[in-house]
Amino acid sequence: TDFSGYVHFRMTPVDIDTGRADTITILIDQLGIAIVTDLSAPSGELAGDVLVTYALQDDEQDTISLKIEYSVDGGATWDTAATSGNTTDLDTSLYNSSFTWHTATDLPGVDTTAAILKVTPHDGNNDGWPGIADSIQIDNNEPPTVTILLTEESEVSGNVAIPFQIADNESDIISIGIKYSTDSMDTWLLATTIDTTLVFDYTSYVGTITWISHIDLPLVDLDSVWIRLAVSDADPGGRDTVSIHLDNESGGPHVVSISPLDQDK
Repeated sequence: TDFSGYVHFRMTPVDIDTGRADTITILIDQLGIAIVTDLSAPSGELAGDVLVTYALQDDEQDTISLKIEYSVDGGATWDTAATSGNTTDLDTSLYNSSFTWHTATDLPGVDTTAAILKVTPHDGNNDGWPGIADSIQIDNNEPPTVTILLTEESEVSGNVAIPFQIADNESDIISIGIKYSTDSMDTWLLATTIDTTLVFDYTSYVGTITWISHIDLPLVDLDSVWIRLAVSDADPGGRDTVSIHLDNESGGPHVVSISPLDQDK
């Protein structure tokens, strides 16, 4: 990296045969160029404020400032990163230091495994050699929540309509899981629903799921059956639970097994 001198550069065209080469001589002067020799972000899934460490080199020991950018499209475009810490007027005592990247400011609601951070040093005259930290996992997704709008201890039977309301700041596609319990929420069982796909976009955040309770709990009258809704987007979200009085002793259709008649008797 600390090189100064003349370099011969040759280019040779090739199709089926090798063509005639041409050569130029250029002067390379890398003396006095600031270099980022190391740039490191923590491994694993990160969110919010991320501490980034760096190491600089400058043979002239200039005072250096850092231009810090990020990309989430493979480096096709770069945006200025929101940072705090040691990023400007860095003398040699700060050539090995750190700054904080405020990812929630730059990437609110974003969940990506391919964020790239680029740090370019500047010595007051020229930009130096940048450092790159890639494949940074950022998860600033805010999980959704759900509220069951069914009145506690309602007496219901058969097809049970369960009204709900989803809240999600990012308007993501939300999946809902529904389970029920008959033993004070010690165990939960999947509920049978009329709706085969329980996926909702932001236009359907207020809706209703219909539980076919007489299939799951036929011929029973239970004072306390718990219903639980759980929501998720890219990450698990919130849950809500309600207790109802379920009376399927006489309600709802039931399948009765009938043996064929033996006509020989």
